[in-house]
Amino acid sequence: MDSIWIIKPLKENLFEGFKFDKKFKNFEFFSEIEVSQLKNQRVYLILEPQLFFVEIVEIPGKIREFIRIQAENRVKESGIFLSPPKTIYKILETLEVSSKVFVFGIEEKIINTYLEKLRKAQARVEVITHKLLSTFCWFKRVFAYKDINYPVLLVILDPTGIWYLAVSEKAPLYGKFSPVDEFIGISPQALLGDILTLKDYLYRFFREDLKGLILLGKEKEKIGKEALIEATKLPIINLTSIAQEAYIYPEIFGAIELEPEFNFLPYLEKVFLNQIKWIEKLTPLFLGLASLNFLLGIVFYKMNSDLEEKIDLELLSTRKLINEISYKLPEESLQKIKTYINLEKEKIASFRLDEFLIWLSQNWDNKLVLKNLKIENVGNNTSKILIDIEIRGDFLSAQKKTDELIKDFGRYFKIESSNFNFSGKENKATLSLSLIK
Repeated sequence: MDSIWIIKPLKENLFEGFKFDKKFKNFEFFSEIEVSQLKNQRVYLILEPQLFFVEIVEIPGKIREFIRIQAENRVKESGIFLSPPKTIYKILETLEVSSKVFVFGIEEKIINTYLEKLRKAQARVEVITHKLLSTFCWFKRVFAYKDINYPVLLVILDPTGIWYLAVSEKAPLYGKFSPVDEFIGISPQALLGDILTLKDYLYRFFREDLKGLILLGKEKEKIGKEALIEATKLPIINLTSIAQEAYIYPEIFGAIELEPEFNFLPYLEKVFLNQIKWIEKLTPLFLGLASLNFLLGIVFYKMNSDLEEKIDLELLSTRKLINEISYKLPEESLQKIKTYINLEKEKIASFRLDEFLIWLSQNWDNKLVLKNLKIENVGNNTSKILIDIEIRGDFLSAQKKTDELIKDFGRYFKIESSNFNFSGKENKATLSLSLIK
């Protein structure tokens, strides 16, 4: 696999995109790519769902697992999706008792649909991301060493719609999609209205004045730049020494250096890919050792043959001993032994409440009150623990203790969900956790 395909969907089983060499120096554009062409190819997939969640939020706590759960809940509770969403997040800043986090979500079924198509075609999908996320990565790379004032509004003008992406130095601030009438095309009035609305939004919610515009996309040359500058009072930022293709397809070129947090590829897929990459790296070493192993194999063959004979004799002796014991023991005793062994197996596999309480007591102090504890057996030797803990003290101390508890529980359990509520009137908090063991 000496090439990488970075593609985005056109319609069912048809994509457009670029084929890059493995160092991303040379590339070739393909206006139509059949899914069958991607067999045994490395693929980066750029999705363009128009429904998405984007926000920078402040989340209580600093523990990554706790932040992940809160970010996912924030997207789920937004109510904008008709099916379960998939969430990615990036911690932008760690504060005293909270974290500033960039959160982005799209419907998971869209990811799964295209992933399944590419799997069937035997493509090796390494990246799945959204157009706005990879466009931000392109912007960040291009402007990494340039003197620029933030925030900036990226306007991607495509035949089917206009994508707006307001960006700071660290992360996107806001995103929006506006469809375009295919018969009328891009309306200068609608474009101006959207930009002015976004300009006002950024000031009201972020207390930031928009500093400039960057026009991108296939339709960018059809916009009257002078009129736009005059109407918005914003400069248009132009770049030289950038490939024309990158201006038209910033999302494609941004995927080359996509931030790891922006990859929607399922966790198990990432693990599998990492294993493949390790195998590919170690293959030359294995081939080099193969000849040495062959020579050593000849030397050890005789030794192994002698050892195998000894093992066979020991196995034969052991079988005889087992047969003798079985013969001497009555059937009733054998049945009792089997029952005992089965009970011991079940005991080992099951969740022990007494052991859990002992462990819990080791992480307890006088500011904590156990309000509720429920343990359910959900099958497959798996238990679900629902626990409510009251934490006494002011907000800062309660938040600190919550972080410690989440960290402690996270070492031994999978945290399915969590909820933190603080009552200033009663000067206490309640932490509710759902744990899987």
